[in-house]
Amino acid sequence: MLAHCPPSPRTLRGALSMAASGLTALGVLMASTSAVCGDTSATDVMQVQEDWELVLSEPAAIKTAPQLETVISPVGNVDSVFARTTWNYREFPDFQAGGMQLQAWHGDAFLAKTNFGSNDFSTVRETVTWTQVLKTDGNILTLKISDGQSVTWGAFGGSTLTLVGIVDLPNLNGYRTEVSVNNSGISFGSNRVVLLRIKAVRRCAADGTLLSTDGDPKVIHQAQ
Repeated sequence: MLAHCPPSPRTLRGALSMAASGLTALGVLMASTSAVCGDTSATDVMQVQEDWELVLSEPAAIKTAPQLETVISPVGNVDSVFARTTWNYREFPDFQAGGMQLQAWHGDAFLAKTNFGSNDFSTVRETVTWTQVLKTDGNILTLKISDGQSVTWGAFGGSTLTLVGIVDLPNLNGYRTEVSVNNSGISFGSNRVVLLRIKAVRRCAADGTLLSTDGDPKVIHQAQ
């Protein structure tokens, strides 16, 4: 019996117009689903799930610290489409302290956003976990934060950005974990973070078959 991708355990600045980036159509869908693999066959990667962990030391709500961003891309760079999530602040259309903002980008062109949560980090030694998900059916690319757990926001996730017909992505074979690692980090208040890392990465075929699991943690930030 084939293994199936399990539910996970509980993303450049400045906006340009969509026309400038040569994009055709954009759809944005709010949903409330967990990270499970989809459906086709073959051995192409059609969904990627990254499990993340953040451990805080002493956050300071009055300073909106720390602030961080995490990135995931379906290709081996951030010159094309990618997702960017801001943590403990929301960036567009204006800066707001607290919460999170999932953003869709195409290179330097800002496409869309969705917010979730509004509280500031304020709990000493809080641990936050979540899964970043990419999924394609060859035409529609889905960017999602799922299965989040925290003291600040409780259970969070399920918010989805769905991009339609903007890039030819028959599969996610071009995904590289190092793109996430190299483009994510603490942008403010790094002294208030103990650890930021990707705990595991799963690649799935569209029929739900688990193609591979990388359980070697990738550390983005660790306190000295």
